[in-house]
Amino acid sequence: MIRYDLRSIVPGRLARSLLMSSILLGAMAHAQTPPPAPQQLPPSPVEDVARVSILSRPSLEPVEAAFKASGLRIAEPVLLITYDADGLPTNIDIVKSSRDRALDRAIVDWAKQIRIATKAAGMGRIPFSFINDSLPDDAGSIPEIKVAELAFKPSLETVLRRFMSAPMSEASAVAHVDHDDTGRVTAVHLVQSSGNAALDQAILAWTKRIKLKPGAAGTGRLPFEFKRP
Repeated sequence: MIRYDLRSIVPGRLARSLLMSSILLGAMAHAQTPPPAPQQLPPSPVEDVARVSILSRPSLEPVEAAFKASGLRIAEPVLLITYDADGLPTNIDIVKSSRDRALDRAIVDWAKQIRIATKAAGMGRIPFSFINDSLPDDAGSIPEIKVAELAFKPSLETVLRRFMSAPMSEASAVAHVDHDDTGRVTAVHLVQSSGNAALDQAILAWTKRIKLKPGAAGTGRLPFEFKRP
């Protein structure tokens, strides 16, 4: 794991908040340095919010169709619902993305139609769990780009700012990268969305600026993970 010290470039409270978050580029797990002992971090505030009891719900068929179309093997998104005294949702936030933007949208559209079993206004969580057993466990044949292969990494300040301003406690994304023999990125797109459009754009913009070490032209995938403490 690599932690980024932002105190020199981000002032005040935001710097302290950003220092509490980290971005893991999947290949960092392959570093030779032994990982530090895990820290005991406080639970996310969302975990303290009770799950809602749903009185009336629409069909989940559109959500299930979006999950199948996503190509994900497992997705466990979590919504945070604010509702009125009649149990009708007044605000819906994705606090844990499914990692697919279309699936996230389908879940939010579904949640807009539910009715909570309540007699008072309040807030609660709705966790989801999807699994596609027909897909293999492996990450596919596209190689993962190792951090050691990056000859140039631009500042992650903008990416981290986007994550910290997003209404989610954690997020992950995977960028598909094409590069030439000089290591220059020639094309990039997301094969897994973070679930937040602004964060996705920041990830794409950052990835377009990286440079790999010179070698054979090729293709790779670059995973990102974000988590608030």
